[in-house]
Amino acid sequence: MVYCGKPSSACNECRRRRTRCDEARPSCKQGVRGCRVCTGYRDLLTLMFRDENENKRLARNGQNRKPAPTREAVLLKWKEMGGELEPDPRTKFREERVGRLESLLKHSSEEEQGICYVFRNYAYEDPDYGMDFSHAIMKDGGLFAYLPEMLGGSRARLNCLDDAILALGLAGISNTRRDSLMMKKAVARYMRAVSGISALLPKVNEATKDDVLVSVLLLGLYETNCSSKPSSMKYWAQHANGASSLLSLRGDSQLQTPTGRRIFVRVRFQFMKTCVQRNIPIPNSITRLSLLALPHESPDHAAATGLSFIITRFAALRARLQTTSVTEILKAATEIEQQLEKWATNLPDGYKYQIIPTPETQRQYENDEREIYGDTYHVYTDVLLASAWNSYRCARTLVLELLCTYILLLTPPDPDTDLQIYTWKSRISELNNDILASVLFHFNTHIQLQNNLWTRPPPRALNGEMLMWNLHRCALSGMVGCDEEGERKKRWICARLRAIAREMGILHAEGLAVVAEMGREVSVWELARSREDEVQGVLGEMGEDVDWGSDGVTRERSPSF
Repeated sequence: MVYCGKPSSACNECRRRRTRCDEARPSCKQGVRGCRVCTGYRDLLTLMFRDENENKRLARNGQNRKPAPTREAVLLKWKEMGGELEPDPRTKFREERVGRLESLLKHSSEEEQGICYVFRNYAYEDPDYGMDFSHAIMKDGGLFAYLPEMLGGSRARLNCLDDAILALGLAGISNTRRDSLMMKKAVARYMRAVSGISALLPKVNEATKDDVLVSVLLLGLYETNCSSKPSSMKYWAQHANGASSLLSLRGDSQLQTPTGRRIFVRVRFQFMKTCVQRNIPIPNSITRLSLLALPHESPDHAAATGLSFIITRFAALRARLQTTSVTEILKAATEIEQQLEKWATNLPDGYKYQIIPTPETQRQYENDEREIYGDTYHVYTDVLLASAWNSYRCARTLVLELLCTYILLLTPPDPDTDLQIYTWKSRISELNNDILASVLFHFNTHIQLQNNLWTRPPPRALNGEMLMWNLHRCALSGMVGCDEEGERKKRWICARLRAIAREMGILHAEGLAVVAEMGREVSVWELARSREDEVQGVLGEMGEDVDWGSDGVTRERSPSF
């Protein structure tokens, strides 16, 4: 008798649907709630042990079966059939990369594994996971595609860059392996990187180097990965502020090289995200540098820059709501809404994406159990394209919510106003549904569905980092949570945020799920601005923290209608 391990004790229906089973008799609660007939439970004892005598072993191993054909025989047969043996360029690249990684990991240290984690999750594109990369925004590499060159080049590099990369890589490995010792090593590297950057800041010649700015960006990603607590969210915003300050210090010369321009685009994206979340205007220096970089950009990148100009204008309007008249707010918001609509209708071909009907295999699940919400899902050429579209959708949703709120302050309710608000709310619902339709792409589930795979390829951390704030904003939309369907949608969004934390190791997503369930917005950075000394006492040093229910950490959702 051979012990085969402990099998699942769930009922047949729950195992088939991959849902949690409470093992109640005669039927579990999932079956009762879904009005399904429970076919019962397996005998675990008979499954835990297997009879393994000689006859059964030989029969199981299939001794009488024909031997599998050799690789040479298969290739010869393929040639006789006229098959093309030229490898696909993406396949060739993948084989070369896998070979390099195998040789590296064979005797790799923890530091080497940390570097590989960062490269795989942030630096390299994934030719397996996309579609046609001829129009992909990211076709020239991943978000940090310049990192391998910065590490492998002949020039001398600063120690803070090595420490920042290892802090991010070791933290990511710790989250995926649930290894607390690895996280302690990541924290040590983080502290070394912060100390190294602090020592370089007084030296202008050193502080303006690419290594320092990239290190700050990586430390911001470290904060999104290492904790779901409010203090980590505050430190993330501080790193974004620091990166923006370094942009001003570096001056116009930073845009003279392709690497410098790509670093600037990344800083702009991260800093604009924090400004929108914090209701503060985006500095004019960011707009000025964007205009200087525009002549060097491809049409696809230029379109993303055009969107950043519109979001900059909206952030400025949102920051001065308290001091602006209702009439001026409505006028400015209407103009921004028209600009966003025009942006979406005048995009280059590289911004096209597929809209695919939800397969029947997903429709049989209840909404809370699906990986797809709605009747369709989207497939993009790369994750940066999906992020650009979702940034547009979130910005337009915020503008429309602003219009719905302030038009009622200007005019009393009448049929024309009600019709206009209904039109805006319908558009908000469409935009939210489009964001939800993009979620499956970020989890690589589209690859599983299109190739009939048993499971999906593991998604990269970059995918979750690009998605989580858009999902959080969608959960706080005025069209989500206001009725039974809205509550189901909100539960699904929070479940996806927790899946990002669990599968991609981005723990900020867990915190965003908690805040979304509360129906509130993150405001820990506002507390930091108004009461910096007291905040240090409340949040404490690293390792001490308060929860999301504490005063000042969140605020009421605004605007609402």
